[in-house]
Amino acid sequence: MKTELVDREFESMEKLLKEMFGEQGDEIVQMKVSELKQEIEEIEEEQAVLARMRQDRVRVFTSPTDFITEFEIETTNNALFVVYLQAPWCPDSKQVNPMVETKITSKLNVRVLQGVVANPRTWRGLDTHSFKQHPILQAKSVPTLYVFKGS
Repeated sequence: MKTELVDREFESMEKLLKEMFGEQGDEIVQMKVSELKQEIEEIEEEQAVLARMRQDRVRVFTSPTDFITEFEIETTNNALFVVYLQAPWCPDSKQVNPMVETKITSKLNVRVLQGVVANPRTWRGLDTHSFKQHPILQAKSVPTLYVFKGS
């Protein structure tokens, strides 16, 4: 678990701070370790809740063909849905992903189709990617966020 890794890291930091600051260093370390462990536990709990929510409403596709097929199915329903195109190698996607997950996935009761551009060589400087050529999506960049209503 992540807290075990943190424990090991803090043991070495604790030793160093004790050497530098004596008893006061020990108190500082104990306080910070406790705070950080609590933060980690809260983050892990929040991530678990988000993961459960995502399973119900979010579909993630690395295959453009599978994504387009699901997109076509969703457009036949008479409901709002979100299309989110992102790339794990893209700094902008990395920055936006947490916001999309916390704001859209957890707060809105809509389906989310998440298309992943896994390889930058199929995207950068090329117009041949399926997300770029799709007649409705016509994606120009990642990350891209669309809201659609089916039918």
